[in-house]
Amino acid sequence: MKSIDTNYSDLIDHEEKAAIDSGLAGRDLRIFMGRAYDLVFETTADGNARALKTALEAETDYLDRLRKMRAEAPGYAGRIDAIENEAKAAFGKCGAPLKQAAAAMDATSVLKAGKTLKADCESFLEPIFVSQHDLTNFIDGQVGEASDALTGKTHVTIAATLMADTVGMILSVLLALWISGSKIVTPLTKLAEVMKRLADNDLGTEIPDRDRQDEIGAMARAVETFKDNAVARQRMEAEERKRLAEEQVRQKHVNALVANFDRAAAGLIDSVAKAAGQLNGTAESMSANADQSNAQAIAGAAAVEQASVNVQTVAAISAIAARIDEINGIASAISAAVEEQSAATARLPATSRRHRRVHEYARQALERKEAGNAAAAQEAAQLMQQAVVEVVKDLDDLKGTSASGGREFTSGAQAGARVGPGYTTRAARRRSISAGPIPSQSASASAVSAPSSGGARS
Repeated sequence: MKSIDTNYSDLIDHEEKAAIDSGLAGRDLRIFMGRAYDLVFETTADGNARALKTALEAETDYLDRLRKMRAEAPGYAGRIDAIENEAKAAFGKCGAPLKQAAAAMDATSVLKAGKTLKADCESFLEPIFVSQHDLTNFIDGQVGEASDALTGKTHVTIAATLMADTVGMILSVLLALWISGSKIVTPLTKLAEVMKRLADNDLGTEIPDRDRQDEIGAMARAVETFKDNAVARQRMEAEERKRLAEEQVRQKHVNALVANFDRAAAGLIDSVAKAAGQLNGTAESMSANADQSNAQAIAGAAAVEQASVNVQTVAAISAIAARIDEINGIASAISAAVEEQSAATARLPATSRRHRRVHEYARQALERKEAGNAAAAQEAAQLMQQAVVEVVKDLDDLKGTSASGGREFTSGAQAGARVGPGYTTRAARRRSISAGPIPSQSASASAVSAPSSGGARS
């Protein structure tokens, strides 16, 4: 296409300009001839001078145009030179007729000058005019042919260019389709499929094209971040379900422990209350026995005092004194057991309050857990555990106290049962001693041995 442009430029700058100048040269010949005939009919000196000057300028312009045509179209230099030589010769022959025409002032001289101008000037210039016209037509024809050739080349070039552009456009479209299909549409389709799988909770799906450094890679990395977040959320949900299950199991265990504790505490409190009632009854019974024993001891002391004159009653007095000491020890044990049991009974309200606190802390822990306050629920659970430990300790102490108090009451009751009949027998004997004479040594010995045997029976 560039060569066509160059050829067009050369054609316009040379042949086309030469054809134009050739046409202008023919016009200059016509101007020369016209001004020559003007000289024939001009009757004034100024008019003749203007006409002659115009004719001479036309001659000069004609010759200049021929030289310019030679420079513009070197290929036509031969024809141009031939025409130039003929024109110079003709212009030389026209000199005399021009002067004759300028000098003609009357009709006769004008007619004669006109004939001379036609015969001696125009006849020489007419072939030059024909040659110039033929050269103009020839150059114009050559320019037309060259222009047609260039136009054909231009059409062919344009068609080829259009075809090349069309083929290039088709190839570009196909390349764009291939690039968009393989580099854009296919990866986007894969990412859409992966996102659909992730939406269906298929978190094991592999994310493609993560290493690409373009927009597709950025989208793939964003999808991978979405997948990682989904995996983390699923893991946290599993951990939360596990924690809730463990919390439920632990809560069931705590509820079972609390229920067992309630049953055990209720039974133990009931047992302690019953034992306390029994201890109170036994204490009252043993207190009456102690009073009776003291009365018997006083009576025995009076009998001893009455029988002190008899040396043989010394052994009986010693036995009675021993029994009195034993009764005092039993009374002291009963009194200590009653006091210990009373202290244990006094501790029952505090134990009951701790037991109620266990229930209150358990209720608070459940309410705070349901409200989502895990820290407060944990604190209430710890307080409940401490309260449970204190209640269990109190119950263990109560069980120990009840057991020891029961043993002391049992031993005291057994001792009182053994002491009571012996004193009854001895009191009867003392009454017989105080009523009758002082027994003999053998009778005193039998009296001494009687309490011993009675104590053994009890």
